[in-house]
Amino acid sequence: MFEKIFESDDVKKTLKEISNRLRYQDKDIPISISEEKMDVRYYSLLMFLDSLFKFYIIVGEDSYLPMYLEQIDKLLRKVENHNDIKIGMNKLLITFSKMKLKLSNSTSCENKKILFHHFYESYIVNGYLFHSFPSKFLNEVKTNGLSISNYFYETERLKEIEDIFHKYKEENVFQKELDSSPYLSMTDSPFLGVYYAYYSPQFLNDFTTYFLEDSKNYDTSAFFRKDLASCKNNINTFMDKIHMSKKDKNKVFRFLEEEWNTLEIENKKPVMCLVKRSLLSKNFLPDINELEEELKDNELYLVITKLLDTRMNNFKVEDNILSSALKIVELPSLEELEIIRKKEDNQNNPNPRSEFINQYGNTTIIALLGVLFITLGLTIMTILIGR
Repeated sequence: MFEKIFESDDVKKTLKEISNRLRYQDKDIPISISEEKMDVRYYSLLMFLDSLFKFYIIVGEDSYLPMYLEQIDKLLRKVENHNDIKIGMNKLLITFSKMKLKLSNSTSCENKKILFHHFYESYIVNGYLFHSFPSKFLNEVKTNGLSISNYFYETERLKEIEDIFHKYKEENVFQKELDSSPYLSMTDSPFLGVYYAYYSPQFLNDFTTYFLEDSKNYDTSAFFRKDLASCKNNINTFMDKIHMSKKDKNKVFRFLEEEWNTLEIENKKPVMCLVKRSLLSKNFLPDINELEEELKDNELYLVITKLLDTRMNNFKVEDNILSSALKIVELPSLEELEIIRKKEDNQNNPNPRSEFINQYGNTTIIALLGVLFITLGLTIMTILIGR
């Protein structure tokens, strides 16, 4: 089911439109969602992918897909506020679930209960948790499943970089517990599962966006586009701000380039896997009875929104998961979405602002030659004028 989501021509067309048209990018969204920083340019793309996964989990009728896509596209074009978009999507899921269950309405007490239990059974009891990982590990995961050992990054190297930033009073630049035991991190949100897929590995994404509070000075979508030059430029701008030494800068850049190449970030295709909630004993909600009681005094969409809300964004799993228990989905690549990876000014300058980080002075020689030629020209001009 999930493997075929992106084979539809209608889905492919809508994805390209949403990824590249400005009318989808003018949104009023929070700075962060579940503590993850959002870039408004790709927010609609993530919401659209979230809506697709929820459609297949809750509705699951291919015959309804063209109508659903049309309504989701209209919603993302015309509605600007994040909460209104989320509520609009949930209303659409209710409408198409009503069609699936052949109910005449979604407002009577009986039908509200039927739809409520349909959502609960499909999304929670028989639903999924989501985990994303670098595509470098795709064949390994397909063969051996999710192994905690794959996620045991070289913490000593990360600590070395953290120690450098600590000298300049900057802490936890990877937003990661470096001394904790390795674990698999799961989320109950398709939106965040997709987010982590495009921004994987998370520790590098956090490292290249740690300082983006003052976003006007940075390229906020650099890591999403896998644009190493822009990521380096972001980090260099921040290191200039905290007056980092050239020697320390070079260590930071060497680390980034080595991790980038080791994890094959440039060639990465977003990958997300789905794990049954029941496998991890997360296929129930402790407040389900209270939610059902709310149906008496509230519209159905308000209660459904609470049911679908994110409750576990960083659920830690300390056991390996067999490949037979996984549904692995390869999401559309940046090339398939026709997203331009590199900014034009970076294509001609693959190592932006490198003149500030070369401790051996190679670029300084070029600068001195320029000054020498200017001085020579002024000298000749003076001689000619003197004649």
